[in-house]
Amino acid sequence: MFEAGLYCRADDRGDPVVQLAPPLISGQKEFDAIYEILRGVLDEAGRLL
Repeated sequence: MFEAGLYCRADDRGDPVVQLAPPLISGQKEFDAIYEILRGVLDEAGRLL
């Protein structure tokens, strides 16, 4: 995800989670960008599994 432009971190329990924390002033454009990046990364991860 980092290479695609999203910062990520592990859950403190080690569970597989995706944590998003967009800025409070995010608009539709920013949420659309997050969605596109996340979808691409998860699709690629699914192909690799």
